[in-house]
Amino acid sequence: MTTRHKLRGRDPLLRTIVTTRKNPQGAITQLKSQRSYRQAKRIIKKLRAFRLGRSISGERVAEAWDAVLTPPPLPASSDWVQEFGWLCHGFQAHAQQLNSFLGQRRQFGGALLLGDYVRAEEVLDEIEEEHGHSFWLAERRLMLGQFNGGFEAHKALLAQMQSQVSDPLTGYVITKLSHRLEPHVNYESFQHSTKSMLRELEAGGHNLVAALIEIQISPWTHAWKSQGQEMLRWCSGRPLVDRYDRAMKILAYMSLGALADDQRAELRLILRDLQMVLDDRQLAHVQWIALGAEGGAEAEISADSTSASYIRALDDFALGRFKASAEAAEALLKKDPTSFDFYEVAQSAPLLAAGMNGLEEGTDSMSVSSSEVLEVGGGSMPPSTSCRGR
Repeated sequence: MTTRHKLRGRDPLLRTIVTTRKNPQGAITQLKSQRSYRQAKRIIKKLRAFRLGRSISGERVAEAWDAVLTPPPLPASSDWVQEFGWLCHGFQAHAQQLNSFLGQRRQFGGALLLGDYVRAEEVLDEIEEEHGHSFWLAERRLMLGQFNGGFEAHKALLAQMQSQVSDPLTGYVITKLSHRLEPHVNYESFQHSTKSMLRELEAGGHNLVAALIEIQISPWTHAWKSQGQEMLRWCSGRPLVDRYDRAMKILAYMSLGALADDQRAELRLILRDLQMVLDDRQLAHVQWIALGAEGGAEAEISADSTSASYIRALDDFALGRFKASAEAAEALLKKDPTSFDFYEVAQSAPLLAAGMNGLEEGTDSMSVSSSEVLEVGGGSMPPSTSCRGR
């Protein structure tokens, strides 16, 4: 069957994308910015019969640390909900890979909570082998090193990672992820040094770089929300693991604000589609945060006896109340020790709440100047390197 026959009677934009040889990317940009989530979903489904269609939402695997943060391939959509929906086309297309990661994430959480550090490291090795490098992986390796071998093992792991990083922005983010897990660093000192760096970057006109750093190391401070749509757009340049992890966090924070009726309807459809293909218990909680009872998660939330503790702990964590979050996490785990989906808050909150004898406010033993962070192609964002598409 010829391409012309396959396209007979179909959306004119679909025909343009498939038949335009000089600028197919321009047509794909139109698809992203000028079609609703439902319309784009229908066209992308039909495009899978063509080679170009399979590349639109291709899985991206970073084979090196320098490739975990690269510029997005397409311009922005009309609003943040549409931007989130565009990402979700990729999540659905790669549901098998994501479900594999989500299962491995649960295994890692279970091993960590049970103190089986050997198994936890094995799972992280499996994740790296299958999904490549990611900020998510870097933080969990550092967390595991801290639990298993103490501060010295943690620092040795950081030094090993940094020896493989040449991009200053990526290196800085990994350093700050490490810094906030150190036992001698308390929340106040971490926030002080982070905010000082962000203010310096913003004063120099580098608001985008500041937001990219903040969304990864301190999303609960919320200053990045003024660029929430752009943060979602930058998710498309990340490896699949980080793309999903950050997109879900951005959704949870952005949806706390007022939503127009059409945005609520769009989110309801998007999240319903994700729940149909992804085995992620946290999706129901994100849906509750975003849409409340009308999102369709009410029955599941009500039936889940752990939800009150879970949501309270998430709320406290999001607001930087780590001690309260740790207490709620402890209550949850006493009620249901098998709640392995909850390990991130259960493990991170106590670490971030600890360190009462930490550094004096305003000190930072691992500070990096904004000029060092911006040594990326003369202040530009890092190039796309060492990555493979599937």
